[in-house]
Amino acid sequence: MSEIKVNKISPSTGTDLDLGDSGDSLKVPSGAFLKVNNIDVVAVAPSTSGNILTSNGSAWTSAAAAAAGFTYGTEQATTSGTYVTHGSIPAGTSLIHLLFNKVSQSTTVGMNVQLGDAGGIEATGYLSTSDRTGNNLATSTTAFLFEMAYADTQLGGIMTLARVNSSHDWVVASLGRMRTAHNVYVGGSKTLSAELTQIKVSVVSGAFDAGSTQILYM
Repeated sequence: MSEIKVNKISPSTGTDLDLGDSGDSLKVPSGAFLKVNNIDVVAVAPSTSGNILTSNGSAWTSAAAAAAGFTYGTEQATTSGTYVTHGSIPAGTSLIHLLFNKVSQSTTVGMNVQLGDAGGIEATGYLSTSDRTGNNLATSTTAFLFEMAYADTQLGGIMTLARVNSSHDWVVASLGRMRTAHNVYVGGSKTLSAELTQIKVSVVSGAFDAGSTQILYM
């Protein structure tokens, strides 16, 4: 095998330089680097069929493509206890549907929904108003409050949470139907200190006694 050592190769005419012929293999041995615009060219093996390449800022990794549409969380039973938490919400989530499936509590006071990040659930800074058909208006700064007024409510409905911007501002709107044929409405906003990672649903007093909650997020 012949070896040529030079510091620069330039085309003899024009601006194109061909390396090899069709079918040839040009190899860069282990430990050597090929640079384009002074940036190392990195070879990444195809890995698993259907995967996509993702950059972490310094390297490329091969991973399965994210599923299209919403991702289901883990359904949480509200048959006992005073609260349930939907955690492990990934960074970058911008839209969440919180689902209430016949959720009921033992007292007439109501329920709270609170947001949290890696530092824990936050209990201040909420701008929230809740209204139940029948003119039972309530406000809260510690949570998104569901004004219920009845025990054994069997609440069925959906709360939508949407992130407004990179400053972690969230807005909320919810509509649900209660056992007594009343609708309950909730609206508000909350600014978190960091990425949202968890949502807590709790009773103001008493305990849960029926139903479940679930989240869909993307």
